[in-house]
Amino acid sequence: MRDERVPVSITSEKQQLVDAYLAEIVSTTGHSGSPVFACHSTKPRSTFFPVSARLIGLVSGHWTVVIKTDSSRPGVSSVAATSSGLAVVTPAEYIAEAIVSQQPKT
Repeated sequence: MRDERVPVSITSEKQQLVDAYLAEIVSTTGHSGSPVFACHSTKPRSTFFPVSARLIGLVSGHWTVVIKTDSSRPGVSSVAATSSGLAVVTPAEYIAEAIVSQQPKT
């Protein structure tokens, strides 16, 4: 459920609040545009095919965290960016609106 808008970085200096879901999934650079489904099953988790699946939306980015790494040299450290495990997901209804609004008029 989307109760709050999600802050996303537009540039390194600018953030914008967007209407999106935050989903705990494996998400890294290159996954943008991937579909995100919610699967509902009454069978054990080992079952490959779910009973039903619903499109939540599309991955539109991921949250990264900056971590400080230790160096083998005393007094020297570095930082690295890694995925936080949270993806920003554009809701399916916005995707449908964009598709319909781009349909040619007959």
